[in-house]
Amino acid sequence: MAETVKPETEAEIGEYLSHKIHFNKLTKALRALRALNLVVVKRRPNASDVLELHPLVRQFVRHNFTGPDRVTFIDGIIKVYQRHIGSHKAQLMEHPSFSVLQYWTQTAELDIRAGRLDDAFSTLAEVAVPLMATTYGREFSRIARLLLSSADWVSGHDTFKMFEVVFKSHVRLLSYLGEYREADELLDRYETTVVERDARYINYCEMRCFSQWVRNEFSSAVEWGKKGQNLKNSGVDTAYDAAHTLALAERDAGLPESALPVFLGGRSLAEVVDPEELDEKRDGAYYGNIGRCLHFM
Repeated sequence: MAETVKPETEAEIGEYLSHKIHFNKLTKALRALRALNLVVVKRRPNASDVLELHPLVRQFVRHNFTGPDRVTFIDGIIKVYQRHIGSHKAQLMEHPSFSVLQYWTQTAELDIRAGRLDDAFSTLAEVAVPLMATTYGREFSRIARLLLSSADWVSGHDTFKMFEVVFKSHVRLLSYLGEYREADELLDRYETTVVERDARYINYCEMRCFSQWVRNEFSSAVEWGKKGQNLKNSGVDTAYDAAHTLALAERDAGLPESALPVFLGGRSLAEVVDPEELDEKRDGAYYGNIGRCLHFM
């Protein structure tokens, strides 16, 4: 119970401990803990009560037990979460509920606690896009803060496979949330990892461009976007690209004519505005960005 990331029902605690203790022994142990007032019971009107350790007891357990002892119980919780992740993974392509997305964020939080930072980056990266498409972005940023504060990512960013995905998503969310100082501090530290003007510098410029665009600092956003895209166009072979973000900044900076060809994506304007040629596979942002450029023009 000291390792759970949220209050749990007796049944859920029993599932985490199924490899160690029978359920009848578990219920006896919980009754004893409740009698000693070591457990906080949170009642729910139409559902089973949930339990959590008293904060002082939780702190005592975490402080006095060694890492290996704690990891054993952390792994028990993660195994249950992983089963839920496996059964809900297909929903990531749709609009999963927050309770489903939490299986990923809570697994990442447990991995951080167990010192498995690379696993945490990979798990969190898997739900970056779905969480950013919801109103629950703060949950992603909460875990990302824990992860970045636990990892020596300035000197060891290349040791974490999904570092760039998590970092970029976190900076985007911070910008949307108005946490500009925190976003700038992270980007300043990121800049120290791109001394060479290489592929990752394009990524850095794109993140600066996006963050400035969200703040309505369009001139600055255009400047950063052009830095990144000019480097990309110079022949750097990389998947990183600043063209779309630069187009957003140019559109809102009063340069919709420059942005429009990027949003058209190789199609002619006549084709795009023809009602008989509507491409239903393209999302609303595609037609929205083109329409906004036409509006400004």
